[in-house]
Amino acid sequence: MKHLFLAFLFFTCSGFAQNIDDNFITFPYVQLPFIPIEEDLRFVRFEVATNVESANQDSLSIQKVKQANAAAIYKQNLSTWYTQMSLLQQQENSSGLSQAANYPPKPSLELIPEPILNTIDVGSLLSTAEGLTISGFEKGNNGLLISFQIMPPRDVKVYFKRTGSAAATKI
Repeated sequence: MKHLFLAFLFFTCSGFAQNIDDNFITFPYVQLPFIPIEEDLRFVRFEVATNVESANQDSLSIQKVKQANAAAIYKQNLSTWYTQMSLLQQQENSSGLSQAANYPPKPSLELIPEPILNTIDVGSLLSTAEGLTISGFEKGNNGLLISFQIMPPRDVKVYFKRTGSAAATKI
């Protein structure tokens, strides 16, 4: 019975063990190219670029549109509020009874938060790209250009969910 329990425990624990994938990235090629590369074109250079400015401009333009929309909605709600208040004041003046309990809440302008502007430092990425080598090519300005385009996230919303209560509240 003891051996049966140990065998069951061993197979159960091995089912929960981690399977580490330690394979490295390799790019095997099937055959050499049919048309050989000329000797004067066997140079390669690396370039790392970002598109942060256009992403920041997109975020700012989206924020301006949201602010204009919020202002238009606020003006519409304020006009409706003034109409309701005018009617209540007319009723109050004609009947003599206070209508303060029926006053609607005054609308407020929706707060549109400032967008998160992106900044990406490409210095460390450029040094990593410069450390890359391609077999059969030498580093130089003529020949092959390999460009890495780093794109920032656009229009990101961050949501927080609080769980627990009192002192055990977590984000």
